Amino acid sequence: MARVATKSRRASAFTLVELLVVIAIIGILVALLLPAVQSAREAARRAQCLNQMKQLGLATHGYHDTRKELPPSRINDGLATWAWLILPSMEEQPLYDLWDFKAGDFYDLPLQVRLMTLPGLVCPSQEHESLTVKVTPGDTHSHSEAEYDGALTDYAPASISTCVSLTSSSNENAKRADGAIVPGDFKRNNGNYPRTIQDFWSRTSLKKVVDGTSKTLMVGHASKKTAESKHAFGGDVEPGIRAGELAPFSQGPDEHGFGGPHPGVVLFTMVDASVQTVSLDIDPAVVDRMVTRAGEDLYVLDQPASGSCAPVIVNPF
Repeated sequence: MARVATKSRRASAFTLVELLVVIAIIGILVALLLPAVQSAREAARRAQCLNQMKQLGLATHGYHDTRKELPPSRINDGLATWAWLILPSMEEQPLYDLWDFKAGDFYDLPLQVRLMTLPGLVCPSQEHESLTVKVTPGDTHSHSEAEYDGALTDYAPASISTCVSLTSSSNENAKRADGAIVPGDFKRNNGNYPRTIQDFWSRTSLKKVVDGTSKTLMVGHASKKTAESKHAFGGDVEPGIRAGELAPFSQGPDEHGFGGPHPGVVLFTMVDASVQTVSLDIDPAVVDRMVTRAGEDLYVLDQPASGSCAPVIVNPF
């Protein structure tokens, strides 16, 4: 009886070959399911990114409701960017109040303020080794450090099309910028690049977006390289991006421009605060027409533009 029981137990065990077959089957199933899982995760991250961009659009409208103008992409070198200016509409009034524009610029802020990273300004799909970046002060004032750390953002205004010729003067380029959110102007206390300001204002408002708020780009998803080249809140590097025929979308993380990690598309917030997915393969001349706020230039999103947009010397808008 004992020999019979032992034989029965041996017969019920797996052989080495059977175990290898089971492991192989499990491996095949994992290989088949993993892409689906990754795809589902990316879909969820993209939905989160779309929602964050929607909130940025609504916050920008909240700023417009208060000041009757769109926020400038930046006030000036070393001064606040659009992302800082809309903080009160993002329920971040206490953070916004920590910067007195009459007392100093971005580099005068405490380190913990400069490094403040807001989840709503970072795409969940875009991978960064660090959410802070170093920027060299570009103004003419003395600073205690050669480089300053500051938080980054993956989102940037669509400030200027390639229908406008650039000059060597950043101030002249600011006046030519034909997008919805462009560099602003300010009341100078001293010099051309003041460290403090008494007041500032924008060059644009919803009334000036005559091409249609649902047809004009406002804020887009920046590529990894572009996001890591500038501070979210300190405007020493112009946060606005140029886009169009002469500045096409980024095709990878190591290229500058609008782009991002979402396969095949670039995400944009339109001026009406709606969110649009735009194909990476879009005709760049159409992007020129999407950027301009008052170009009277019609376009169809999935069709080539009717002719090329030749750069002009002055901003006709």
